[in-house]
Order: sequence, then C-alpha cells, then structure tokens
Amino acid sequence: MPKQRLGKVGGNAQARTIRGTANTAALPIMGTYHLNLLDPLSESLSTYTRGVGRRFRRIVFASVTVVLAVIGVSLTTVGAAAALPRTQISQADAIADARKVLPNSGSGYEVLKAELEPNSMHFSFTDANGSGSFSEDGVQECLIVPPFPFRFGCRPYPVWVIELSGPSCQATIAINARSGRFGGAGTDGCDIVTEAGPPPVMLVAEWE
Repeated sequence: MPKQRLGKVGGNAQARTIRGTANTAALPIMGTYHLNLLDPLSESLSTYTRGVGRRFRRIVFASVTVVLAVIGVSLTTVGAAAALPRTQISQADAIADARKVLPNSGSGYEVLKAELEPNSMHFSFTDANGSGSFSEDGVQECLIVPPFPFRFGCRPYPVWVIELSGPSCQATIAINARSGRFGGAGTDGCDIVTEAGPPPVMLVAEWE
C-alpha cells in the first residue's frame, strides 16, 4: 500500500515537473518572437526620424539664407537712398505740381504767392493779403522698402507753399520741395484731387 502511494506521488511530481519545464521553455521562445517583430520597426522609425531631421535642417537653412539675402539687398538700397543728394525742385515745378491737384489741373487758377519753407516739422505761411495763414507741424518723409511694413528712418524736408485763386475757390497747397509730392492743403471750397503714385518697386527703398 505505501508503495502504491509513493508511485502516485512520484507520478504527480513528475507531471508537475514536466509542466513546469514546458512553461519555462516556452517563455524564451515567445520573448524572442516579439523582439524579432519590434527590431525592424524600431530601425524603420529611427531611419524615418533621421530623414525628417535632415529635410527640416535643409528647409531651415534655405529659409535663413533667403531672409539674409533679402535683408542685405534692402539695407543696400536703404543706404543708397539715404545717401542721395538733398536737391530741391524749382518754384516753377512746385507750382506745376500744385496745379495737378486742383480741378481741371489748375486751369484758370492764378498764383497769388509762393514761398519756400525750410522745414516741414514746423512752418506758418501767411497768405498774400495777410488775412489768413496755413501751417504744418511734425510732418516728415520716411524711408520704406516694400514689402516690409516698417520704416527705415524719417526726416524733415523743405516745403514749397503755393497759394492759388481760381474762378470759384482759393487754395493753399504744400508741396514736398524734394520729391514734388503733395503734402497737404487748405482751401475755401476747392476739391483737391491727389493722383495715385506709381506702384512700389519691391525691395527698392523710397522716401515718401
């Protein structure tokens, strides 16, 4: 009787040992199987990441190069524009420019007075009969480089002030004595029509 019980015990022990060995042997196989699947995926992801990083660095380098080139060209044109001689237009040219903003291009208007004011930051012009005045304060022209939205510096300028009298109204007109641009007006009923200037040239500095 005891021998039979020992046989059963040994048999059970052997069975447990076999099951334990089977389970233990299966673990490395499963682990190896999963690692073999993940390794190619990890390598592919690493290769993709390196490729994206290289493309991103190329794009950043090209963008920085373009921006620096544009800034270099712009600063060159700014320096050239700032170095231009500060010449003044003649009184006759200023009168012609003033007529352009009047009805019928100033036809039939008589020039009552013309005066060169040295500084646009402040001046006070007294009309021909001494009964009225026209003045400006703090007016400057600024250096711009399209398409940049900011200014590269501003400066005052001399102003031609032209007083004209026509059939139905009278006007005092300020003209930039460097560029001939319209700079403001005071009227007693004249319709001022300013002409649109030429379209801006990209990356070319201009005072306006």
